[in-house]
Amino acid sequence: MPVLVVALPPLSRLQSVGAHALSPAGEMEWDYVVASDGGSVQYSGRCAPSLLPKLDSCIAVLDTQRVSWHRFGVPKAPSGRLREALAGVLEESVLSDVQALHLALQPEAVGGQQAWLAATDRTTLIAHLATLEGLGLSVDRIVPIATPSEQPKLHFFVPDAHTIDGSDKAVRLQWSHPQGVVELSLGSGLARRLIGEEERAAAEATATPQAAADAEQWLGRPVRVLTSEARAVAVSRGAWDLRQFDLVRRHRGVRVWRDAWRRWKGPAWRPVRMGLLAFAAVQLIGLNAWAWQLRETVNARKDGLVTIVSNSFPRANPQDIKRDPMAVMLREAQALRAAAGQPANTDFETLLRATAFAWPDGKGPANTLAFEPGRLTIATTGWSDAQIDQLRAPLRPLGFVVEAEAGRLVVSAPRSVGRP
Repeated sequence: MPVLVVALPPLSRLQSVGAHALSPAGEMEWDYVVASDGGSVQYSGRCAPSLLPKLDSCIAVLDTQRVSWHRFGVPKAPSGRLREALAGVLEESVLSDVQALHLALQPEAVGGQQAWLAATDRTTLIAHLATLEGLGLSVDRIVPIATPSEQPKLHFFVPDAHTIDGSDKAVRLQWSHPQGVVELSLGSGLARRLIGEEERAAAEATATPQAAADAEQWLGRPVRVLTSEARAVAVSRGAWDLRQFDLVRRHRGVRVWRDAWRRWKGPAWRPVRMGLLAFAAVQLIGLNAWAWQLRETVNARKDGLVTIVSNSFPRANPQDIKRDPMAVMLREAQALRAAAGQPANTDFETLLRATAFAWPDGKGPANTLAFEPGRLTIATTGWSDAQIDQLRAPLRPLGFVVEAEAGRLVVSAPRSVGRP
């Protein structure tokens, strides 16, 4: 699912908007990037907020000048009062009113331990969110373009006419280090005085294409070229999220499921998805192979049965044998039995003999008998449950079924093998 990454306007755009920063309708233009699930840039541009692509997911990126960084021990306070506790700790470290700032803790911050706190202007941030959400965009997260880092990072870029001052086109440097984030002009001597040679040599260095040559000359070594669009997409996939406390979105359950679905579709879970797909494919192929093998086994057994019936009863119709070999075998067996003068299981003699074999001791002869092929009915006037069970018990192993109905017993012949 594609993601819209929007760069919130820097402070300079809010302070003075040049002619190039406005759309023909007089509306301030914002930079945006549309990224794929894998984190690659699909396309980018600059337009008025009302013309931004309408995607299901949107991530807002804050410029370095919009965020101040503070590090201190996180107060041990309940989640409902953590914002007030943070404001009390930060009050002596900032000049502005703490209540006018929006505060956000670094991911996985623990009470009582050192952690980074990001602070930004609350009114401006809420106004930007209202603009985006008023257009129907769902702002899932707010991320800073640069964060403090244990591994120093240097990023060189050339600001456009909309970010600082239209006349200032000098290369600038964003320096992320263990003590915070600083943005400096590369042409000033301050950058070289603050960043020592050892740190410059060990830092991870990136630069936009326009600033790459100046960056390599300043560092004395090659740098990795990284466009502004690719960098915005990269930071949007990080762990930071400034949408905390009163800016946390409602319907968090829906958001959790959507974030989980987005992570599931992301590149980190691609091996798992491919593994499950391969597993499903193997299972499907295995089930088809198993079904084919069972079908072949059934066909082989059926062919064997047809062969046996054909050899045993050569006078039978071959087409009837192929259609229903069991029916032909039973029919022919009954014909042979009748020709030999032997009673079948459904004949009166067989049922009467079986009933006499199991007749309860001490029970007199039956008053009435009724016969139909396969069923012998006996009147049970004066029979007890024990006597009925005594008749049923020896006949059950022989396949005969004894059913007790209202005032009578029905002895049924055994069902033919292979027939219902």
